[in-house]
Amino acid sequence: MAKPPIEKRVKPIDDTSTVGRESQFLNRLVWLTAATVFPLIWAGGLVTTTKAGMAVPDWPGTYGYNMFLYPWTTWFFGPWDLFIEHGHRLLGSLAGIWCLLLVGATWVRPTPKSVRILALGGLALVVLQGIMGGVRVLNVDREIARIHGCLGPAFFAYLLGLSVVTSRWWKAVAIPTFWTNGSGLTGGETAGFHSQAEIVRAGRLVLARLKAQRFLTMVVLCLAYGQLVLGASIRHISEAAEPSYFRAIVWFHVTGAICTAGAAIALWVAARCPTPGLSMPRWILVGLVGLQICLGLGTWVMKYNFPDWFAGYAFAQAHRIVSDDFYQVQIVTAHVAVGSLILGVAALLLTRLWRAEFCLQAIVAKFPLEVQRETSSDRSTVQVSPGIAVGSEKLTPC
Repeated sequence: MAKPPIEKRVKPIDDTSTVGRESQFLNRLVWLTAATVFPLIWAGGLVTTTKAGMAVPDWPGTYGYNMFLYPWTTWFFGPWDLFIEHGHRLLGSLAGIWCLLLVGATWVRPTPKSVRILALGGLALVVLQGIMGGVRVLNVDREIARIHGCLGPAFFAYLLGLSVVTSRWWKAVAIPTFWTNGSGLTGGETAGFHSQAEIVRAGRLVLARLKAQRFLTMVVLCLAYGQLVLGASIRHISEAAEPSYFRAIVWFHVTGAICTAGAAIALWVAARCPTPGLSMPRWILVGLVGLQICLGLGTWVMKYNFPDWFAGYAFAQAHRIVSDDFYQVQIVTAHVAVGSLILGVAALLLTRLWRAEFCLQAIVAKFPLEVQRETSSDRSTVQVSPGIAVGSEKLTPC
């Protein structure tokens, strides 16, 4: 069955006051879950970095105890590997509890069916992740460990995307006045525009810029996840692996880092149209990619020393690698955690870009057909100042 026109699929909201008064309970619960999952990823990185994964050999219990009844003094004041592994399990359980509450809240409170399905998807992911963690302990399987290490960041990214869907911004962006501060795209003459045709042209120019940013964000998202998969392959590589296999993965990882940095720079260059809810995630994403490259270089130096071309320098000669040194552990784990942050922020930005593009397209499509045909055949650009007003900012067509 054919889909209805886009202007029928997005219903513009005229009463902005209802959006402002709308409860943010679900959104806060999603953010609470994400705030639990990020330290969970960091703890998981510490477990792998310090090789503490087998500190507790049974599952789902802990040395015969119920996980939640294990003596806290033994856990808290015991060996480091026991502390971090058992703490990792408790954090995972807490994330699961938040997901259960989120699913329950979507059924107790008036919630769109799509949000209920997404909440159930999040619960399924966290259950799957917990089971895979247990199977990894019971079977001591490196392949399961790799998948377990890649699924956690994907779950984190899923939550940040869900945070957009449950936010007030999700509905506010469907309000015509979000884009126009009054009447810019909804008809009539406004400051800087002298006809509906000019307004439609300006709206389409903004749409083109949003589409370009959405594509670049998708590229960053895919590259970032590919980097996580390669990183997991390096961290869980078998001792019996050939050196050529290790070198190949490392070179793919370096190439992926260069490509990710290039895509992030392209996104930064393309981000010339400020839009509330989009500008901040863009800057955070670009900054995180830069930080991740620095952490990657630090990880290599702390684990494998400086490259050969630094051999003549005194600082390279004085550098000594100490296995499981405090700084080594923290830098390597931070490299893993920031990779997950990049994936999560990219997912958040991609969801917002898709929503903004979809809603603006629907608003523009509501103009009379005569105006649509006129602007479709007219290839001229609109030189408008101040441009389309978005929130408190002005969008000058790019």
